[in-house]
Amino acid sequence: MVQTKKKEQGNTLVSGAISLTMSVIIVKIIGFIYKVPLSHILSDEGMGYFNSAYSIFTFFYMLCLGGVPRAVSINIAEAAAKGERENAEQILKVSLKIFTAIGLLFSCALMIFSGFFASLIGNSLARFSLFAIAPSLTFVAMAGVLRGYLNGSGRMIPIAVSEVLDGSIKFIFGLTFALLAARRKMSYPMISAFTVLGVTLGSFSGVLFLYITSKIKNNNENSRQKCETSERAREILRRIFKISIPITLSSAVMGISNIIDLGMIMKRLSAMGYSDTEAVALYGNFTTLALPLLNAVVSLTTPVSTSAMPHLTTNRALKNINEYKKITEGIFTFIGIVVTPIFSAYLLFSNEILRLLFNDESAKLAAPLLSLISPAVIFLPLLTVVNTVLESSSFAKIPLFSMSIGAILKLVSGHILIGKIGIAGAPVSTVICYAVALIISSCFMLRKTTVSFSVFGVMCIPMLASLISVGGMYALNKYSVETIGKSIVFPLIIIISAAIYILIICIFMRKRIGILKNYVKIAKKRNYSL
Repeated sequence: MVQTKKKEQGNTLVSGAISLTMSVIIVKIIGFIYKVPLSHILSDEGMGYFNSAYSIFTFFYMLCLGGVPRAVSINIAEAAAKGERENAEQILKVSLKIFTAIGLLFSCALMIFSGFFASLIGNSLARFSLFAIAPSLTFVAMAGVLRGYLNGSGRMIPIAVSEVLDGSIKFIFGLTFALLAARRKMSYPMISAFTVLGVTLGSFSGVLFLYITSKIKNNNENSRQKCETSERAREILRRIFKISIPITLSSAVMGISNIIDLGMIMKRLSAMGYSDTEAVALYGNFTTLALPLLNAVVSLTTPVSTSAMPHLTTNRALKNINEYKKITEGIFTFIGIVVTPIFSAYLLFSNEILRLLFNDESAKLAAPLLSLISPAVIFLPLLTVVNTVLESSSFAKIPLFSMSIGAILKLVSGHILIGKIGIAGAPVSTVICYAVALIISSCFMLRKTTVSFSVFGVMCIPMLASLISVGGMYALNKYSVETIGKSIVFPLIIIISAAIYILIICIFMRKRIGILKNYVKIAKKRNYSL
């Protein structure tokens, strides 16, 4: 076995997950603070233009970048496990050049054809926002490579700092530009366009920080050790594309699905008798209030799988099967404990949660949508972890297959349901998509990898505990609001429900928590980073 060295300030799996999670929490807090006043400035109509541009941008983002961070991370981790440290800098240089060029190409394409893509989704006035956000593609392509390099090297703190910096700049300049445009009494499409300029500036600041950090580190390493050998650029790109293409395609499949979904929602709502403005407002309400709360949970759980990727890859390369199993089961245990109470809260307290963040009218409209999409709070984080396990085990094509099937079912069910029950069909079709994709990926994971436990078995006790704690508090809330008052009761309900949930978990999940402790112990014991 290749001997490993602990860096003086190296990050373990746990510290990496913690730093990324903390950065996500900060960014999400900034995001909520950002979106609450922004939703008042833009209204549901303006947020429709804003989110329409984001949907197109996300597709191009996935198409030009998708699996690059993971591919770079896996290659760096494998090089570390095999003792081939001298290839890391070459991997970074080659990847940075090629993907910067790809990002620049996609930025130009999105700027030139912004009108075409906006018309394609049935929201032609979103073209101004598309044009303003297009340069971000170049910056996020560069950032993806740098984050993959730092992740594979076990350096999570610079990644976390860059994300906070990105979110802060987006908040400061986006909101400032929106206020200035609103004071000049510009139209909603133009206010939206000025707002997304903050996204572009945030992306630039984030990648600049990552580049400076990586450059300083490389210079320090070069002063201590000169690389004796390096891989040829063609071989490096072959290895990166071999991993990144299936991951990118699976992301692109969902991106295409979301774009088609957007156009379909608009057309189906119009067919039901809604005007174009009303359809945009309904879509804006769904994507501004309900979807961000789903994405917030995914963002909080994703750092665990992100930081685990190089460790899973290393243990697979070194054939440490027992540690591979323990780390994998520990990840699923953690995800199960975290997401199930959030699912129950979204399902039962959607109206109360949304009213804490948004105005009563918008919250009332979005509350049923949040309840309907709440099962995805479980399915999507689990799917992310399952796909991470498959990708780290060199089965990157399986997530592409499962996501493709899920996307097809989402479009078919969405077309049928939206035509029958309106905008409520959108969250239901989203849940169907992720549930089916999770089942398919989980079956392949149990068959193709060394994972030998049931993903759904991990969820049983946390689910029961969350339904008891949150469900009991739901009944109490109905009674207490009438006697005490809404503003006082709900925060107390959250605290009591959380205490009951934690107590049940500690009593009935001792064995699982023991596995989680084992997972932490392994992460602290070993550090395979460069």
